[in-house]
Amino acid sequence: MPRGCPNAAIIQELGIIPVEYEIQIKNKLIEYHRIITMTEERLTKKSVVKAEQIGSINLYWMMHTQYWKNNIIYNDNQINNMTANQWKRLVQKKVNVQ
Repeated sequence: MPRGCPNAAIIQELGIIPVEYEIQIKNKLIEYHRIITMTEERLTKKSVVKAEQIGSINLYWMMHTQYWKNNIIYNDNQINNMTANQWKRLVQKKVNVQ
C-alpha cells in the first residue's frame, strides 16, 4: 500500500484494521490494566480517575470503547482482580492480529 494512501479510507472501505493499529490497541488495553491496578495514591491513577469524573475524553473512555468493539464484557472490578498475565491472555484472544 502506498504511503500517501489515507488509512481511514482503507479501513472504512475494506473493514480491516492494519496490524500496527491492532498492536497499539492491545498495548493500550494492557496499559489500562496496569493503571487500574495501581494504588489510589499514584498520580497516574489520580489523573485518570479525575478526568473520568469531570467527563473528559480520557483513557477510561477510550478503553471502554475498545471493550465494546472487541466484545470484552468485564467491568473494572473484574479487570482489577485479574493478574497481568490473565488480562494479557484475554486481550490477545479478543483482539486478533490477522
